[in-house]
Amino acid sequence: MRRFLFAIILLVLTTGRAGADIKETQLTVYSQNLALVKQTAEFELKKGENELQFTGISPQFDPTSVVIRSLTAPEKLTVLEQHYQYDVVNSAKVLEKYLGEQIQVYAKDGWFCEGKLLSYSAEDLVVETIEGELRIIKTAQLTGIHLARLPAGLVTRPTLKALVACTEAESHPIELVYLTQGLNWQAEYQAVEEKAGKSMEFSCQVSIDNRSGVDYQNARLRLVAGQIHRAGRERGPRPMARTMALEKAAPQFVEEPLFEYHLYTLDRRTTIENNQSKQIPLFSSVRTNIERIYSYDASEDAKQVKVRLKFKNAKSEGPGMPLPAGKVRIFKKGADEGVELIGEDRIAHTPVGEKVKLTVGNAFDSVPERKVLEHHRISRTVTEEKIQIKLRNQKKEAITVLVTEHLARDWEILESSLEYEKKDAYTIGFKVSVEPGKESTVEYKVRYH
Repeated sequence: MRRFLFAIILLVLTTGRAGADIKETQLTVYSQNLALVKQTAEFELKKGENELQFTGISPQFDPTSVVIRSLTAPEKLTVLEQHYQYDVVNSAKVLEKYLGEQIQVYAKDGWFCEGKLLSYSAEDLVVETIEGELRIIKTAQLTGIHLARLPAGLVTRPTLKALVACTEAESHPIELVYLTQGLNWQAEYQAVEEKAGKSMEFSCQVSIDNRSGVDYQNARLRLVAGQIHRAGRERGPRPMARTMALEKAAPQFVEEPLFEYHLYTLDRRTTIENNQSKQIPLFSSVRTNIERIYSYDASEDAKQVKVRLKFKNAKSEGPGMPLPAGKVRIFKKGADEGVELIGEDRIAHTPVGEKVKLTVGNAFDSVPERKVLEHHRISRTVTEEKIQIKLRNQKKEAITVLVTEHLARDWEILESSLEYEKKDAYTIGFKVSVEPGKESTVEYKVRYH
């Protein structure tokens, strides 16, 4: 239905207890389109039954997750029932509720009519006047409609209502806790390799994405790294118009273990608005030693040698804190101290003491070539293959390429031009040194049973 071309003026007679102002908000965001919201408000309660109203609730919240309790005297407060009222007032809903009720209609040139509303549409109203006459009034001629009160069952904004029983009249700080979808966070890292290639500057910021439908003003923010188990299916995030906001300050997050996860708490308050993505530094730039690795795995890419950077997440030579999973953008410093993007990768949740490998890209000046030189069927259950791998190095310095080969079934290496390392039951590796402008070759023969 098209929007009505007239205004509805409501003479609202309020009933029940009005919602109190939020005094405190704590937001715990998980990286699974989920957040735990804790909000505190002060209520003056009478002895007996009281109706509490909370507005500003996320429309994506889970009504079954709601917890309402008194922070000072929980034994004095009992929640009898609660419900979420989201039938928000608009002109069509108001008129629908007023069918059969008395209304006052005002039109252009001071024309006035009072009577019972029989029907309505975007084009006209049908009103039975007090005198019993039937009037069809075009909405284009109307300037206003006056109604006695807000119809029952409609609210001006989504409201969570709770009926509670209190043992005595007094003021209570009431905490409202609920789970909501529409909030997410992720870690984003920046690695800047020094000119010499022996170390890099490593930093991290977190991006908090709010699609929940409400703002969180002056909130205490906590982030949980790790995948918690959830029951049932989740709804996917809804599309939104994003705005970007980057924190100018460099606040510190305090990290602590939480069960089998890690919790990061911002040491100040922050506001996260609806339809906003906000970036906040997780930790400042730290220097860490790195090792450059050239690797070739034909099952990954038969035509390219990959370049990776490896470092240890240790306090002595790296960040030294649990690293949440996220994207890493890798830059390189040039001769003029400017930086250029050289690759991107993702890391998993990484505890302290573990090593991190970042795939930067393909080695432009290193060319691999792999061939199956021989293939023989010895019997119905036994075959033999001879594999040749050539590596050409067009760089100005020598490199060592880690070659990985994947073997099937029961295998036995019959001969090899280089020593190999058995990595697991089906994988072997070679370290192949290649001088600048030269070519190195590794050959091996394998028997499969």
